[in-house]
Formats: sequence, C-alpha cells, structure tokens
Amino acid sequence: MERPAKYYVASSRHLPERLAPWAYPASWGKRWVKGSGEISWQGKRRFVGEAFVGDFVGLRAKRAGVWQVYFGPLLVGELHEAESGNLRTARYRQRK
Repeated sequence: MERPAKYYVASSRHLPERLAPWAYPASWGKRWVKGSGEISWQGKRRFVGEAFVGDFVGLRAKRAGVWQVYFGPLLVGELHEAESGNLRTARYRQRK
C-alpha cells in the first residue's frame, strides 16, 4: 500500500513533437480541420470531427455528389453535396 510515486521512473524515450502530416493522393482534395472541427468545403463550413483538429483530412470522390473523408488511411465518413449537414460517419476501414 505504498504510493506509486515511490516507484515511478521517467522514461528515457522521447516522442516526436509532431507526427509527419498524412500524405493523400494528388487526385484527392485535402482540407485543414479548424479548431471547431470544421473544414471549408464548396464555400461552406462542414463539421467532420474535433478529433481531427489541427490536421488534414483527405476527400475522395466516391460518386457524383458524394465524397469520402479519410484521416490518413482510415475512412471516417462521407459528405454529400446535396446536404448542408455534417459528416455522415462510416465504419472505420483502411483505404485500398
């Protein structure tokens, strides 16, 4: 029943300040996620998620009017041009 601080030892490993930004294919769109979790897309602000703040998401055309939103290799949802709403979430999966 001793305090954990008695046994704590700081790690000698150092983490990088920031990971390298994700690279998306040149044919995709790329948007910066603002502090509110929104991106600017087609003249509108669309919410994609606060988890992505301060990083880029990739936009890939799926079919006419529908864009898939990726964070690195993970599909996180879709944006529909006909709607003014937020991201439609998707099952997480890696891009092929």
